[in-house]
Amino acid sequence: MKASEGTRPSTLRGYRWLIETHLRPALGRTALDKITPTMIRRLLTAKTADNLSATTVKHIHGMIRNVLADAEREELIHRNPARAVRPPSVRPAERRALTIDEAKRLIDTIRGDRLEALWVCALTVGLRRGELLGLRWSDIDSDNGTLTVRQTVLRVDGRLVFADPSPTARKGPCRYPTKRCNGSRLTVRAKRPTGYERADGGTTSTWCSPPRSARRSSRATSTGPGTPNATEPACHG
Repeated sequence: MKASEGTRPSTLRGYRWLIETHLRPALGRTALDKITPTMIRRLLTAKTADNLSATTVKHIHGMIRNVLADAEREELIHRNPARAVRPPSVRPAERRALTIDEAKRLIDTIRGDRLEALWVCALTVGLRRGELLGLRWSDIDSDNGTLTVRQTVLRVDGRLVFADPSPTARKGPCRYPTKRCNGSRLTVRAKRPTGYERADGGTTSTWCSPPRSARRSSRATSTGPGTPNATEPACHG
């Protein structure tokens, strides 16, 4: 049902993991109309006792609520018992941004790297990793110094696929750095375009390497102990 409604492949993968890992073992033998708020509350309490993070437990609750909401719309149950259960509160993660000196040191460290352009864009533009890897030459307006996110790269069931950007992705053109921090012009070097499968069945090409190549390169460009990974906040999968 969710696939036919246009749910993103990465979201469907997360749904399957939650169902097979947490929901089916606990509630798989219980009929939908027999599930009660108490059963759901006990499940969430047990998952918390297993040292799962509050975020994961909240996702489990959300998965149960969504499944039962679909059942309620199909008139398989009269009410959704998950609405009577309060999920755990999640505290926002604290993140420290790079200082200007750390950012300059990072740019100096990655100078000449095959993916230098990707790291500079990750540091200065703030795109997610999949958005960076999905950029094509047609997305870049070199005359105005802007780029536009029109697709993202996802890894689904071991395959790299292209999909439409997340609803929370940046809309419209955004400026990219045409100069390094030291004032010299940034030269964008691209790998030979490689074809990847689109989520809708088509193919296209991208100007940089798949996520695993990017992760390997990021480990090789560490700026030293105590320095946060600049690509993590900007390049979520």
